[in-house]
Parts: sequence; C-alpha cells; structure tokens
Amino acid sequence: MPRLRGRAVIGGEIAAPAAVSRVGFNPFASFCDQFDGGIDTAVCGDPQNTELFGAPLTGRIVLAPFCVGSTSAGPCWERIAELGLAPAALLLPGDVDPLTAGGLILADVWLDTPIVCVDRLGPELLDRVETGDELRVGRDGVVAW
Repeated sequence: MPRLRGRAVIGGEIAAPAAVSRVGFNPFASFCDQFDGGIDTAVCGDPQNTELFGAPLTGRIVLAPFCVGSTSAGPCWERIAELGLAPAALLLPGDVDPLTAGGLILADVWLDTPIVCVDRLGPELLDRVETGDELRVGRDGVVAW
C-alpha cells in the first residue's frame, strides 16, 4: 500500500475519495457559487481548473500543488466550512500558504469544523494519486491509498 508522510497542519483521521488538481486550487473561484448556501454538495466552479470543474468537492480530499487567489482565500475556506460544504481535507506537496492556513485554522477554531490539512508530502503526491482514489489520512500526517 503506497504511503506518504507530511506535516499535519490541521490533524485528523479521515478516509475519502481524492479530487486531484495539477494546477493551483483557487478557493474563491471554486466555491463562490455556493456561498449563498441552500445546496447539499459544493462542486468546483472554477472553469480554469479543467480537472475539477463541475466535480463534487464536499467531503472529498482535495490534492493540489498549491492554492491560489488573493486575500479572499482564508474567508472562502471558513465560509464553505460554515455552510457544511467543505472538502474533508486539503493535501499539498509543499508548504501551505499563510492565507489558506488562516482560513483552515478559523474553520477549526471558530466553527469547530476542521478541514484536515497535510502539507510537505513531496512532489510525487500528484504523480501517484488520481481523482477517485480512496485515501486514508492519519492524525500523524501519513497518507495511504
């Protein structure tokens, strides 16, 4: 069973299908259509992300090389968590950026809605995992599939 170990930024144990993007993940473009609520599942609304556009994100483990966007990134993660529509986790090959980390921490601390985040998984992460692969994430930052 393949495994990678990273740094657990927001720890937790989960198992869910992967949603893989090999381009930067833009939380505002991906979630903005869902910010009004009234839906059961968030789908990626970013037409620039051809791998995930139209794909369900709620409860999935999002893998991306990095997150992109402006200072809206943090509030986007917090809002999608507040609506109960967040991905289960975010996995990154390198370091999580401060704006994304801030939003994930706010969702965890203020809303008691953790979105597990593991970074520093290495560049092979995006070479070895495909959308739909069932992943298991451990509290210690180990990802297995």
